[in-house]
Amino acid sequence: MCTFFIDKIFLLLITVAAREAELRQLRKSNTDYEQQNAILQKHIENMKAAVEKLEVETMQQRNNNVALQQHLDHMRATLTASFQNIPLPGKMLMNSSLYALKQCIIL
Repeated sequence: MCTFFIDKIFLLLITVAAREAELRQLRKSNTDYEQQNAILQKHIENMKAAVEKLEVETMQQRNNNVALQQHLDHMRATLTASFQNIPLPGKMLMNSSLYALKQCIIL
């Protein structure tokens, strides 16, 4: 009878030790996952900041492109108006950019 209780206690101690080992492993895994989550969260924050920065830069570049296009259109109109009374040899119908280019080449 005594050996029966000793066997039961021994099995109980083995079971408790195994569960404690499993619990330690689960805590370690949990800590590892928390560290990975923190790293990923930081990466997400960095990516969001980069996206916001690129969106601002893209908008600035678009605004710059619009301003440059307006300036180019104005320059074309000014050149065309300035050279419209100067005859070109073999004058034919052409757009303002080609006309202005020919004028500059002749001059």
